[in-house]
Amino acid sequence: MKSLQITIFLLGAEPWVFSLAAVIKLVFLAPLAIISWRIFRHPMEINKPEIFPGLSLDLTFVLYLGAFIWLDIVWEALLGIVIFAYLLGTLERNWEKGFVWAVFLLYALVDVIQLVSYAIGGDAVIEMQGEYVLTDPSVYLPLTMVVIVLFYIFLTVRLWKTTGILFTSKAEAHEQ
Repeated sequence: MKSLQITIFLLGAEPWVFSLAAVIKLVFLAPLAIISWRIFRHPMEINKPEIFPGLSLDLTFVLYLGAFIWLDIVWEALLGIVIFAYLLGTLERNWEKGFVWAVFLLYALVDVIQLVSYAIGGDAVIEMQGEYVLTDPSVYLPLTMVVIVLFYIFLTVRLWKTTGILFTSKAEAHEQ
């Protein structure tokens, strides 16, 4: 997620910033830990795709994205296109699909943006001995992190609701 890099960039390289970055990661991953605990407590219900369709894929993708959130050096979301297509096929609200489209399209077209801007502006768009293309949106916005966190949030919210239903149905069955 580059949380350490982003936190250091924003707040400086102080010792407490390293701890803050770890806390940020733990805050993001805490819902995943709770979801995992819920699933661990009810393993038989998870194997019922007719009741919870897509649960296995949601869980697989959210664990994958959670690993990227934990890592400090992530330059790309390797299976981003797969998760992008999956989310487009499973999200129900149009605004969610539009948001996913907008963010991922910008992320996916970074190289094209760099190439076109270099073709138009030449060396004027390159800064610091050829290390940065000034028209690259990922120089100003951590696009990889935004894509990973966006996908993670959509999948985590869905898993939270699904496993919450699982908990509610089990509690009601015990009360009767």
